[in-house]
Amino acid sequence: ALVRLMQLGGPYQYSQPGLKAGVGRSFWILNFLVRITLSKLPVVGERVFHPPIFQLIQRGYRLSYRSILALAHQTTAAIWTAIFLVALAVASASGLIPLPLSL
Repeated sequence: ALVRLMQLGGPYQYSQPGLKAGVGRSFWILNFLVRITLSKLPVVGERVFHPPIFQLIQRGYRLSYRSILALAHQTTAAIWTAIFLVALAVASASGLIPLPLSL
């Protein structure tokens, strides 16, 4: 679990040459900022969207590395679910997908 945490939590902490590394670093920074922002939402906050791996480790929680990795995976699933629901709502509102009025 520790090796996987390092791969996910800080993959671009050292300078790496090349376009692929630069693009990857930009996406990683965006991911990091999104996770911080979502974890600070008033109602759902850390109940649904946990802070980034780096913050979980630095906060000194008494969580195992395996537990931190599980929280990271739960947050990833929650982010993808939120993206899907927003896309579905936008598609429905624009008339691309007709949804039934009652569920």
